[in-house]
Amino acid sequence: MRLRRGTFVVSVAVLAAACTRGEAPPVRAAAAPPFAASPGPAADLLALNDVMEWVVEPAADVVFAAAGLQAPADRRPIGAPAWQAVADAAQQLAEQGRLLMQPAFATHRADWQGLAAAMHRSASDAAEAARRHDADRAATASDALRASCQGCHLRYAPALARRVGETR
Repeated sequence: MRLRRGTFVVSVAVLAAACTRGEAPPVRAAAAPPFAASPGPAADLLALNDVMEWVVEPAADVVFAAAGLQAPADRRPIGAPAWQAVADAAQQLAEQGRLLMQPAFATHRADWQGLAAAMHRSASDAAEAARRHDADRAATASDALRASCQGCHLRYAPALARRVGETR
């Protein structure tokens, strides 16, 4: 982004100089900003809301739809590619559960680690069930996954829980 911004500044300066009458002032590149201390690895991570919206929700939609939890009809995967898509989505959720167990997310949240661990476990079970094409086990694991999601939403995102009907 800095390279683009610097290129933009230089381009604007060149264009401005070309549009003036008379002798154009010499074009100088913008001074590079001073280097600040690195804010640490957390600065490169997505915000939690972004992780939920862009990674967790789409993967959960695949797993829950396959278990028939989002539609009245049985949405059981048909064929190896469909089962693989469910396994991949569930594995992504398991990895996100592992990520959410990290201290950066769990700070000052007593039950956060337990909820994230439940997400990891149930999503791992769903992935294994999908790899084995075991619809009953996948549905059971999906139920446990949904419960871990709802538990977290009720505790840490009550507005979301109310909006999607996860209230007790």
